[in-house]
Amino acid sequence: NTSLERSLMKWQKRIIRSNGEYNMSDEVNTNTTARPLRILELGSGIGVVGSCLAHAGAQVLLTDLPTLVEYAIQPNLLQNCDSTATNNDSDTTTDPPPTWLDPDDDESMVVKIGQGWAGTAVIDWTIPVNQQLTLEQQQSVDVIVASDCVWLVSMLNALLDTVESIFAEAWSGRKSPAPSFIMSFQRRDANDKNSATGTSDEDDGEKGTSTGSTMFTTVEGVLEAVQARNWNIQCLAWRYVSVEKEDNPLDKESKEVFVFEITPKP
Repeated sequence: NTSLERSLMKWQKRIIRSNGEYNMSDEVNTNTTARPLRILELGSGIGVVGSCLAHAGAQVLLTDLPTLVEYAIQPNLLQNCDSTATNNDSDTTTDPPPTWLDPDDDESMVVKIGQGWAGTAVIDWTIPVNQQLTLEQQQSVDVIVASDCVWLVSMLNALLDTVESIFAEAWSGRKSPAPSFIMSFQRRDANDKNSATGTSDEDDGEKGTSTGSTMFTTVEGVLEAVQARNWNIQCLAWRYVSVEKEDNPLDKESKEVFVFEITPKP
């Protein structure tokens, strides 16, 4: 195996399952609009979350950096899709792919999974969204999702900049409210030693928050970054989950996982 393949295998084994108080698939199944829910996933990784949402009936655009889209997301979608229905299929008896998922370029892919559809696109959070998604794609989104994507401080503002661009474009393109942003977040800062003080963030004494982490994004950091943009944020779920340790996959430890809903103020 190449180093990339080994990394993807390790990533796959470390997927967190929260047995959740909040289940995004429930929203897909109980969607009361006249059309399927349209979801944009940021930082899709190997495509597990987006594939599950598509299987439940949503139309999902899975996005990440070029290497992950080509070598992780697309191969996994092909492994799980209905092979009789893709954007490359000539069978006219099958329902065509949703147009907003299919920009008709050589790099994207659209496949049918379960009751829904899944498409792919490259999104680099450091590049303006309008250079990477079509106007129809930006204005079609009902919900944005991101699962455990901002563990490092440097990632948080780049992600929120991308979300802000989609909020603005979606709002300008229709009369209904801008999409909501559902973000799951695993707390990692509790074991981070502060370079300035030499102490652990566990010493801050407040569960779920941190004031001194220099490497990992903290719960407090997420709240402050969202509030600085004058957005609403609500915690939909919180619990401890069991996660494999980096140095010993056979050993597990408990980690806090949060699910936030973030929306722009009208």
